[in-house]
Amino acid sequence: METAGEKVVMTFSSHFDAQMMRRRLGGKLIPVPRSLSSSCGSALELDAAGFDPANVTGPFEGWYVFDGKEYKDGKAYQHG
Repeated sequence: METAGEKVVMTFSSHFDAQMMRRRLGGKLIPVPRSLSSSCGSALELDAAGFDPANVTGPFEGWYVFDGKEYKDGKAYQHG
């Protein structure tokens, strides 16, 4: 994955799930950006460097790559 300055934003269905994932992966909790949707309003922001979604288990709704301008769905980004 190309990662120069990119961030990964993960969304969750509950604030508790977001907190637990932060404990496991690090990063910081942020409000969900308006262009994304989430049931709980909490998201986790991580550096894209070293992020491998195949190694992330647990309840999260989705993940997105932020390149400084727009959010791209992680699944489409990974394959595109």
